[in-house]
Amino acid sequence: MCFPRKSIVITSLLLLTASWAVSGFCEKGEDGFNVYEYDKTFRTKFIAAFPELAREILDYAKMSEGVCIDIGCGPGYLGFAIAEMSRFQIHSLDISPQAIELTNKYVTEKNLAGRVFPVVGDVHKTPYSDHFADLVVSRGSLPFWTDKTQAFREIKRVLKPGGIAYIGCGFGAGYKKIVEDREFKDRKPPKKFTHESILKSLGDAGITDYTVIDDYHRGYWVIIRN
Repeated sequence: MCFPRKSIVITSLLLLTASWAVSGFCEKGEDGFNVYEYDKTFRTKFIAAFPELAREILDYAKMSEGVCIDIGCGPGYLGFAIAEMSRFQIHSLDISPQAIELTNKYVTEKNLAGRVFPVVGDVHKTPYSDHFADLVVSRGSLPFWTDKTQAFREIKRVLKPGGIAYIGCGFGAGYKKIVEDREFKDRKPPKKFTHESILKSLGDAGITDYTVIDDYHRGYWVIIRN
């Protein structure tokens, strides 16, 4: 359920009961995380969800070009999907050198050199200048930010005036492409944040114009307007 409103937004009552769609296989940052196993699983089972999510984000943002940062990009799936259906220049950021190695591999395979720029970096202190990006996206890294206030503050810093950030866990509209996968459907990873902590972090970061979506199927998403 989505409750658009300028300033504070209250989420649906599904927050405490949502399972796989909210956590959405958000393994990045877990102890023992293996990006190559992650890549194998996602490319086998969940890759079809990313174009649907990318289209949802682009339709919401009403943008088709500019600069996009994909935070916690993993092997780059969401950024690739956005690049392939828009004229955005994508900056794929991940703290894992192995993830960026894979992203670079797929940039070459997809002939996206000059459109997608992978870089090792941390959401808490990104390598980008003030007002750098028109769009900031992230699918899955939110639970693993160690200082969510600082991460949201950094996202606000790099967004241009009028820019939008679409941050969360789950697959958005893409869940329809994978909902029949029983293994994924029954998976209930531990949630690493509370709704109240997200609202506090947004407030502490000085962010007042946002929407929170909490939906059993689509996942948990924070949409920020700068």
